[in-house]
Amino acid sequence: MNNKDFDILIDEALKTAPATHLSENFAQKVVLAYQERVSLRTYLQPFFWTMLVTIGVFLVTIGAIFLIEKSVWQNMIIYLQDHLFMIISLAIISLFIFFLNQVCLPYAMKKFIDYP
Repeated sequence: MNNKDFDILIDEALKTAPATHLSENFAQKVVLAYQERVSLRTYLQPFFWTMLVTIGVFLVTIGAIFLIEKSVWQNMIIYLQDHLFMIISLAIISLFIFFLNQVCLPYAMKKFIDYP
């Protein structure tokens, strides 16, 4: 089907009455559903990119410390082993707060309060 046939088909479809009756706000419902899907994706992408960059910087820093000063590496491993539970707890709490701040709150503001 070329573009000319497609244009004719669209013109015919728009000129004829629909077989079923759609509600008056059908187009608005479709647009709102699309906006909701796009807005959630809009908030999730920067969050994931920020997390990837943070993990990358952390890994580069750890690698540089390991290559530059191996004696510091041994002390760091001992410190991490002694405080492992506290470090994991703080990391999970920070990740949760960052997720709420970057994704959940803006999404909720846009969805429920119609924040611009």
